[in-house]
Amino acid sequence: MAEEVFMHYFLSLPEKASAEPTLLFLGSHNFLRQIPTPPPRILHSHADTVEFLYFRDGKGVCTVGSKKYAVKKGDMVIYNANTLHLDNFGLVYFCGATNIQLSGFPPNVILAPDTSPVFHLDRRENTFHYLLAAMNEIAAANTYTARESCQLLFRSFFNQILCLIEAKHVLDRNPPINKHTSQTTGEKILDYVNQHILDRLSLQEVAAHFKLSASYVSRIFKQTTGCTLSAYQTTGRIGHAQTLLLTTDMSLAEIAKSLGYATQGHLSSQFMEIVKIKPSSYRKQFGGRQVGKNISREHP
Repeated sequence: MAEEVFMHYFLSLPEKASAEPTLLFLGSHNFLRQIPTPPPRILHSHADTVEFLYFRDGKGVCTVGSKKYAVKKGDMVIYNANTLHLDNFGLVYFCGATNIQLSGFPPNVILAPDTSPVFHLDRRENTFHYLLAAMNEIAAANTYTARESCQLLFRSFFNQILCLIEAKHVLDRNPPINKHTSQTTGEKILDYVNQHILDRLSLQEVAAHFKLSASYVSRIFKQTTGCTLSAYQTTGRIGHAQTLLLTTDMSLAEIAKSLGYATQGHLSSQFMEIVKIKPSSYRKQFGGRQVGKNISREHP
């Protein structure tokens, strides 16, 4: 497959409900070659979607909730649904899926809370590379069978993920690089806010949850994140808006409503302030191509 710098593809949900894990989006990022630098990808999450990232090259640090993990070439990172994360480095293949239900876990959660999200693939790397590259090639070709073929390949991919977890190839000696092994008060507060990033929690609500004063929560939160609670929540909503612009065909009005904005204009102004580009321009330059849209079978 020709090496693309920044590619997104997304698939609409099937008309009939499926009992199988369902691929929603896929693509590749090459942060090693992005010149000029694209607009920043903000700390974000995927609602009801598990995301998988395979690092073909490069190394760096992934932010996952309140924790940070060292990641290098040949690693797979798995994000449970609704997990805030950031990973702007390296050469990456990625995909996201919904309708995942494992015994003993909530929907679209496949890792236990205390499990490292970073897996070293070792001898399995070629298999994952092949499956992800094949899905991207098929999505790029976008023939009438592309959507079904991508779904079938994803199920093979997901079976390999389950084998990876079962074999416990997780990097047990790759703990978070935070200074403390136990969570600080600031990290606990941050995790709680991350779990409710779209709920517009007030300082008073957060303080009441932890039985602390609002002024103390405000100070500790700023020490932990470098910004106010309000600014952090705004950034989280804009990160979610980026995700929807990249991986769906929702209108900007629909995105604004889903994120609790009173008007589309309010979302646009905050998006411009943080990302430095209009939402419409961002989608036009970087948004995903829908796989299988308006494609019909050609008869000889």
